[in-house]
Amino acid sequence: MTWLDRRDRRTWLDRDEGAKRPKARKPSARVYSVKSVAGLLDVSKATVYKWLMEDEETGESVIPAAGWYKMPSNGSIRIYDWVVEKLLKGEL
Repeated sequence: MTWLDRRDRRTWLDRDEGAKRPKARKPSARVYSVKSVAGLLDVSKATVYKWLMEDEETGESVIPAAGWYKMPSNGSIRIYDWVVEKLLKGEL
């Protein structure tokens, strides 16, 4: 049996013929990787990582915790566009 034969067989994973596929969700905001933020702001990636870490004395960071997240699949960091805009304007 080849993979073509297996493809024609219905399994419990197959959808009904009339079932619609769920639409892919659009992200609510554009996100940037650490590398792209570093390129936009003309700083190193290490600097962006430092901006994400909280200061031991004050407990604050340059980029707030609400402005970024880690990807569950590989742990890479994504930074929201509103944070990048504020960094470009010098508001953070």
